[in-house]
Amino acid sequence: MKNAFGNAQEDAYLFVKLVQGKSKEDAYFNFKVDKESKFTSAIYLSKTMLLYSQYFLDLVIVDATYKRNRFNLPLINVIGVNNFGKNIMLAFGLLSNETLEGYIWFF
Repeated sequence: MKNAFGNAQEDAYLFVKLVQGKSKEDAYFNFKVDKESKFTSAIYLSKTMLLYSQYFLDLVIVDATYKRNRFNLPLINVIGVNNFGKNIMLAFGLLSNETLEGYIWFF
């Protein structure tokens, strides 16, 4: 995979730089690295997601994929339902470990 797609850590660095630039536009972004500066977790909420989260928290669904991305980390999707019964994205992120501590950090 490294030969075909390159170094995941380099991609993580570029991902963090890209999203940090976007988060300056009233969005929220946070990430974690371990002791070796290896990318471990991230969460992102756009300006629209933040707005949605103020109005549509009656029903919230949290779903995690199982390591099906470039970073080999579970992707956490936080989905809400608006007043019209449509799904809306409230947040998403990557989480290195699906433990209580990991989810506490995420939420």
